[in-house]
Amino acid sequence: MKKTILLTLSIIALAVAGCLPASAPDPAALIAAQSWLAEQLGVDIESVLLLNAEQVEWNDGCLELGGPDEGCLQAITPGWLIRLEVNGEVYELHTDEDGSQIRLAGDEASQFPIPAEAVLAAQAWMAERLAVNFDSVVLIEAEQVEWRDGCLELGRPDEGCLQAITSGWRLVFEVNGVTYTVHTDEDGSQIRLAGDELPSMGSPLLEGTSWALASFGLAGEESPETPVLEGTEVTLVFQVGGLAGGSGGCNSFGGNYSVTGDQIAFNQIAATEMACLGDGVMEQEQKYYEALGSAERFELSEGTLRIWYDGGAGVLTFTASE
Repeated sequence: MKKTILLTLSIIALAVAGCLPASAPDPAALIAAQSWLAEQLGVDIESVLLLNAEQVEWNDGCLELGGPDEGCLQAITPGWLIRLEVNGEVYELHTDEDGSQIRLAGDEASQFPIPAEAVLAAQAWMAERLAVNFDSVVLIEAEQVEWRDGCLELGRPDEGCLQAITSGWRLVFEVNGVTYTVHTDEDGSQIRLAGDELPSMGSPLLEGTSWALASFGLAGEESPETPVLEGTEVTLVFQVGGLAGGSGGCNSFGGNYSVTGDQIAFNQIAATEMACLGDGVMEQEQKYYEALGSAERFELSEGTLRIWYDGGAGVLTFTASE
């Protein structure tokens, strides 16, 4: 038996702006909150009535509704406190500014079958491997399943998996525009990444290492190198399972990498889209992402990592970070 819970919905194009009270949030935030609650309760969106809405600044990235084991970004988050009514019952929802994050407050939250323990564990697991903030890992879908074995149906060919039904969850996350499917057991103590998102090979030489970009250069010993802009920190972090991430100097990014011998390739690279201040910062960041996207070969030597790109014409030089 499977039960699918969609936690983010397409915003419905409803002409509601002229019907909202003066204190109502942006129509996108309201419709997202109404749609989310309607989905959880199994009712039509027309049954979800707006009582009132208050513009607030939440004290953290979890909208002041983080779990006891949840790592919440400690930053002021603009948003809305929205009270909705369904069949005489009142529900209080916390949202961010545009309704892309929604949390239910109070005792009502316990009635929805969201696997909080498993989700939090999987979010933390993904954030660590992609080297991104916890809040960047957004839950899209949660499906309760009965896995056929103890390896959550993701065992390796040489792995001995307990042949027993294992209750758990199939979770779909979005990180910087890239979706990842994760299998967990019931409480998230076991987590495995599914599908093509997981490259067949990372590299034992690179896994668990962190690097800071020192310069861009052209191939050839006599070619001059261009150091990174002063005041910017451009990084590259290799995680287990072929996952990579870091910072472009302003925005964070995540993706996959694969290694065969001294050949290296990055794919599915996606980054946040914050505006970057400072002359040349955006241009440097774009150049860095393009270089990773065309990477071909790498070399490790005494705390230095070099990655050749653009058909071998360019080279990124990194120094090891602690």
